[in-house]
Amino acid sequence: VQDRLRELIARDWDGELPVGLAVVVETGAADVPYLVAAPTLRAPVSVAQTLNAYLSFRAVLRAVRRFNEARPGAIRSVACPGMGTGTGEMPAGVCAKQMRAAWDEVEGGQPFRPAGVNDALVQHYRLLRDD
Repeated sequence: VQDRLRELIARDWDGELPVGLAVVVETGAADVPYLVAAPTLRAPVSVAQTLNAYLSFRAVLRAVRRFNEARPGAIRSVACPGMGTGTGEMPAGVCAKQMRAAWDEVEGGQPFRPAGVNDALVQHYRLLRDD
């Protein structure tokens, strides 16, 4: 799976899948048939003051949606860790808030459609707070 993922990223993304994008790879295993790869950081540095968990999880949900449009019902559930909470040092509460916002937008029918840059800025700072 790792080799196929590396080949796909080399072929389709010039060797680097950016934060905010995700790809689905078949594993060949019956119990876990698919892997969704979605980076949360470009290099092993802190992403505590970023929206990387939001961007990454939103990418996961969108990739699964696209995959299921081509293969209805293929992916019925997704197991996902707290994105960016390890090496990325994102606080768990901030990560949870960001991942929930991504879920609400993609699966909850509440897409974020900013009327202008101020709306994006307000959302940005709201998703960085741990409250």
